[in-house]
Amino acid sequence: MMLELGEAVANSKSSPFIIVTGIPTAFCSGANITLAAAQLMSTEGGVAMNKLMTEVTNDLKYLEGISFSAIDGAAAFGGGAELATSTDFRVLGNEAGVRSRMKFVQATMGVTTGWGGGTRLVELVGKEEALKILLTSEEISTTTPPNGLINFIAPEGMSALTHTESLIENIQATVDPNVVTAMKRMTRGKGKE
Repeated sequence: MMLELGEAVANSKSSPFIIVTGIPTAFCSGANITLAAAQLMSTEGGVAMNKLMTEVTNDLKYLEGISFSAIDGAAAFGGGAELATSTDFRVLGNEAGVRSRMKFVQATMGVTTGWGGGTRLVELVGKEEALKILLTSEEISTTTPPNGLINFIAPEGMSALTHTESLIENIQATVDPNVVTAMKRMTRGKGKE
């Protein structure tokens, strides 16, 4: 999955809008520790996995287009939460029977964030709030007011993907594409130029 994500990000370099999403009931749960155990048991394997995902999340953050994480379901945990911090906007779905949420669970696993998500979290919400979220593994859900981490919550009964598509349609209908590109460049900050 990590390699496929890297390829998808690389193929999105010229796209004006990018949506990162999962299946209707799960965004991304991060690394499957059972499947990744062989890689994680060796220093070289762990470093290689960490390097790959750090590169992928940084590439996603610095894409030219506007990027969205459309989070439906419960699995924006750990690495999934880190992945979500790589996009410009995070949108939580609000469908009946699907509890959309994010959670940085790394501290409860005895590890720190590994793909740059902790640093991006500080950029998004400030150091005190980031430290609180990281240390307490606080769950962020549709009942959490939108903040720097969650930018949009879909209207009741709507998936994050549908709401994200609606947001993009609205931007396309009201903002000149050159202005969208200029705004992204202006707000992107330093990094991959």
